[in-house]
Amino acid sequence: MSTSVFIEYWQNIFSSPDPIEAMGLSAYGKELSQFQIDTAPEPYYGYLHEDIGNDVLLLLLNPGAKDERTRQKGWNDSVKDRYIRLWKKVEYDKKEEELKTTNRWRDKRLQQARGIIEGAEFLHTMEFFPFHSRKDELTEGFKRAWVNDFPLADLTFHALKDIAVNQKVKAIFSVSNDWTRLLDKHSIPLIKEVVLKKAWWQRLFVCIQIVPIQ
Repeated sequence: MSTSVFIEYWQNIFSSPDPIEAMGLSAYGKELSQFQIDTAPEPYYGYLHEDIGNDVLLLLLNPGAKDERTRQKGWNDSVKDRYIRLWKKVEYDKKEEELKTTNRWRDKRLQQARGIIEGAEFLHTMEFFPFHSRKDELTEGFKRAWVNDFPLADLTFHALKDIAVNQKVKAIFSVSNDWTRLLDKHSIPLIKEVVLKKAWWQRLFVCIQIVPIQ
């Protein structure tokens, strides 16, 4: 139920003539200047409304400065269509093949996940802060408020809980301390940390496997 509520929420947001107002973000004006809210956010990517039992879920901080899937600005029709019409698996699979010729980020992360979870077929992602940004300069106070006070964080957590409890994916990973902050709020334990690779700037890209939530 919680996953469907999460999906329906974003379907309504992308259908709204004023998405920012519909999200109730007016109280976060100063901090929201860190985000590119004029560009459509990436709350999740993947066919969460279908069978995802052979897939994995990667939890990310935010989508970064560009939408590499469309290379379009604004709340563009290409992104809106994905959420409003709810793309099916076959449409995501087609897009993944197209991305392999322009941006292999998702394919590389999927291959890394397969090194831990054999047979993973698709990499779904969920963004903790769904707006694009050039870098993370958010204050600790804003992050605590987002986790503790903003309804979207709670909605996202319960969607994640639904996926974990019902074992809808083979595994859930996170590369963001902000997700662990949200999990800590709900007293969710972690299984282990595993290093997938060293990035080009020599910082560790760490994935955390999450215990299915009881």
